[in-house]
Amino acid sequence: MEDPPARNAAWRYGFDVPANYDDVGLNCGGLGVQSLN
Repeated sequence: MEDPPARNAAWRYGFDVPANYDDVGLNCGGLGVQSLN
């Protein structure tokens, strides 16, 4: 699921795009919310 990387995480794979350090929380609120559901 990493090829191609999502646009919000492309910076982690060396693409010249602005870094989005909140990309791990974009999936329904992040790990904390997912574990509650």
